[in-house]
Amino acid sequence: MKEKNLLAELAAYLFSKSDKETGRTPSERELAEHFAVSRGQIREALAILEAMRIVERRAKSGIYV
Repeated sequence: MKEKNLLAELAAYLFSKSDKETGRTPSERELAEHFAVSRGQIREALAILEAMRIVERRAKSGIYV
């Protein structure tokens, strides 16, 4: 999957699947399985989305939008 496609699809998926009260999203493992890519690719995409301030990653807690 191309990086730009993954970024756009991942961002849309995170917003649609996030918990409406807490903003928490599925785990890296669940995202990798859903998109059929490696966790490394998910981590790279999440790092870009975090730099764009679209998501926030919290250690030992999860990914939030």
